[in-house]
Amino acid sequence: MEEDEFEIIAIEEADLWGGPEHLVSFHPDEEGRLIGLLPLKRLAEFNPFEISPWHDGEGVSIEGVKAAIEASRFENEPYSAVKSVYDRSWGAAKHEERIAYLVQNGSDEPIEIEFNSPDGGSTSVYDGYHRLAAAIYRNDETIRVELGGFLSGSVTALGIIIPDYQRLGKIEDNALNF
Repeated sequence: MEEDEFEIIAIEEADLWGGPEHLVSFHPDEEGRLIGLLPLKRLAEFNPFEISPWHDGEGVSIEGVKAAIEASRFENEPYSAVKSVYDRSWGAAKHEERIAYLVQNGSDEPIEIEFNSPDGGSTSVYDGYHRLAAAIYRNDETIRVELGGFLSGSVTALGIIIPDYQRLGKIEDNALNF
């Protein structure tokens, strides 16, 4: 890529995370997907034990996951929000059993993070709340994530820079800035 083809991200955005040295770099894999390891603490606002992301999972708790593990109650089938409309068996206990399964067995699948606005003001977990909950339960340091959406919001939202596409600099250097 030519230098003028990179998106310029304001250096001040890196300062939100303690400076450029604290940014996490993501690079495209062989399929062009942006997958990497992110410090788990950067996803604290998405903690499914604090705010339920599931319409049928109010009350999911760490204690419930622990009880499911102790009773060897594990749900190995992935959750589908579409399927749950027709399958009323999913409730807090079933979600805790799914999390318990992932605590015990893990998953190589990254959670999917979507940047919903170019400025990083709206970010969501598109898929992977059970995997996120399992990582929180295990007290993991990092979690594997895949990025999507408006990548220009990645530095502000989560302190992620994509060096193959982005450079830190003065915002007026960005030809795309109107």
